[in-house]
Amino acid sequence: LLLGSGYGESADVLRALTPFILLSGPARLLTTSANYLGGARRRIVVALAALGLNVALDLLLIPGVGVVGAAVGNDVAFALYAFGHLHICRRLTDLSLMPIARSFGRGLLAATAMVGVLLAFGRGQVETALMVAGLVVGTLAFLAALQALREPLLSELSDSVPGFRRRARRA
Repeated sequence: LLLGSGYGESADVLRALTPFILLSGPARLLTTSANYLGGARRRIVVALAALGLNVALDLLLIPGVGVVGAAVGNDVAFALYAFGHLHICRRLTDLSLMPIARSFGRGLLAATAMVGVLLAFGRGQVETALMVAGLVVGTLAFLAALQALREPLLSELSDSVPGFRRRARRA
């Protein structure tokens, strides 16, 4: 929309990179946490395994699929990297993954509700005003689904984190 019609073909690559984009936030937190917890040596093994997997998948997928194949290879390798770091952190802290899995599941259901709303607003070529309306209504559907699923929201977090209200008011 912003860069013009010449960039339409990049949508396939960006769609293929969605898992990488999704994992990049938690991966940064996990890698820093692994370092802080003393797991830097273990990180080397995970990084080398992810690199090797990425190279192997690129060699396998690029000739047949092209640049989208490279994106898929990157996704799979980065998933290994992110989940490898989660495993390191879990082992170093005895972290229970069930609360994280429940929260992830609720977020996935809320995202599904948002996708349903966005699909109702249209697919393919959609006018800008309709896109903006879909964004607003879709976001409200996402938040409503989180509320219905009893996922902790900002108001609940402010009750449980000391000083959060004070900081939120200043911002």
